Amino acid sequence: MKYIANYISVSRIIMSILIIGTETFSVPFFMIYSYCGLSDMVDGFFARKYNIESKLGEKIDSLADIVFVSITMVKIIPSLNLPKEIIIWIIAISTIKLFGIMYGFICYKKIMFLHTMANKITGFVMFITPFLMVNIRPVIIYAFLCALSTFAAVDECYHIIKGKQKFL
Repeated sequence: MKYIANYISVSRIIMSILIIGTETFSVPFFMIYSYCGLSDMVDGFFARKYNIESKLGEKIDSLADIVFVSITMVKIIPSLNLPKEIIIWIIAISTIKLFGIMYGFICYKKIMFLHTMANKITGFVMFITPFLMVNIRPVIIYAFLCALSTFAAVDECYHIIKGKQKFL
């Protein structure tokens, strides 16, 4: 039981890699995608409930998040017909996130992945986005998600610069 949260996080990494072999927005894609999203909630729940939180677990969870988001973005974005303004906005958000990571590494000698409330909300909205795309005009989703992601990226940088969060 001591390592259950870590095993769940590792399973998310493995399942994320399996997404590569699925057709985007197919039933197998959504099954694996749903597992990955749910496992992200469950691993933290087990860690807190059974008081088995650890630095290693936090790092594995962050790595699993990065793998999942990276693979799904690489899988989903090419299948969308994104306006160039949205692509530029995504690049700007990525630049802000990269600045925060570099600033944290330079100043604190650590790679910073903060679990801020804004990041958690953004992650949840990103997770449900493929399910919403069936009923909502994509441009509305893109703009809302980019605005939310921009806020989360700036908020994360603020916390890194001010040193107001515990760092992984």
